Amino acid sequence: MPHRLRILLAVVALCLGAAPALQAQVVRGQVVTGDSTPVTGALVALVDSAGRDAVTAIADEYGRFELRAPRAAAWRLRSEAVGFARVMSFPFAMTAGQVVVRRVQLGQATAALGGIEVRDRARCDVRPTEGTQVARLWDEARKSLAAAQASQAGAPPVAFDYDEIEYDSTFVKVRAASRTTTVGRAERGFRSDEPRALRQLGYARRVDTTETYFAPDARVLLSEDFAATHCFRIVADDPSTVRNVGIGFAPVAQREGTLEVAGTLWLDRQTFALDRVEFRYEPLLGGDFPDSTFGGRVHFSRLPTGHVVVSQWVLRLPIYAEADDGRLARSGQTSQMLIRAERREVVAGVKVVRGAARPFEAAPAPLPAVNAAPRRSVGAPSCPAADARAPAAGDVGGLVRDARGRAV
Repeated sequence: MPHRLRILLAVVALCLGAAPALQAQVVRGQVVTGDSTPVTGALVALVDSAGRDAVTAIADEYGRFELRAPRAAAWRLRSEAVGFARVMSFPFAMTAGQVVVRRVQLGQATAALGGIEVRDRARCDVRPTEGTQVARLWDEARKSLAAAQASQAGAPPVAFDYDEIEYDSTFVKVRAASRTTTVGRAERGFRSDEPRALRQLGYARRVDTTETYFAPDARVLLSEDFAATHCFRIVADDPSTVRNVGIGFAPVAQREGTLEVAGTLWLDRQTFALDRVEFRYEPLLGGDFPDSTFGGRVHFSRLPTGHVVVSQWVLRLPIYAEADDGRLARSGQTSQMLIRAERREVVAGVKVVRGAARPFEAAPAPLPAVNAAPRRSVGAPSCPAADARAPAAGDVGGLVRDARGRAV
């Protein structure tokens, strides 16, 4: 019986803001540094008496924020930003319909990550101890991931280009290429499963003859379920740039018959910003293909408005087929939301699924020509230069640019 492979992807999710409630309690203000410089992209949250976040907001290009409290109660204000220490206010009471104004001054900037070094390449820590280099790096990555989550509803409209590219078994010749473009608010480049389900069932599911693959998004990476099942270590050498330092993650245990993910979160040593997340599936897929071939990567960018968005992403998966009278019989069916390939015994090709966000008035990156050979393989991690005019076939296409065409 043929075995089917499926990936669930969300091309773009449009979200409409809810109408503001009458008599809402509002906290508005500004986040600044010690010298009164506005902090763009700071994450501000209203915290209740039990320590739970009730609502969060992203500070805009002027450091301004506004939070609508769900009820009249006592609240605290927590503010944090990449590269700065977290600040928690004293409790303050809010009455029905009250407007509270606060000016938040962030603490001392975190020391640059340039001094981070690898002391034990074999060591991988579960729940790294506070104060260690791994914990320090993870805290900065967590801020970017949390900002990406908080940015989902408020980010400005963009065009989202969703590409499907199919290569032959040599990963050189392009057999097919298609694109779908949608305009709206891109909440996530792809849709992952619930963290608890991924912990219990892994990153691939088989139902009858269909297998579904999932990729980790910001919600998954921040979850308790992910932290409990993965260990973390420092990775010093980014193959794309010397500017970055990484946090490697790997499954604590490999369960038989379960597909897990391992990879790296890459951070800028100077700005602390999360550049991208790269991952691969384990056990490795694809037989003779390089280890980095099947998996994916997700790039993050901060817009001038302060919102952190998924600017680019790419997934690479095998297309299986079986020998028939000495020939490979191609199989598979694709659509905008689903990718299927009949699984046999031989990897007959590679499916590359990628997405890129851009201002809707900007020109999209070109698709590779069918039957054309790429200038370089997409198997090795890469990050296109900001001024690149045409990305390599199969690589992540497009950058987030402002109205003047400048990369952001």
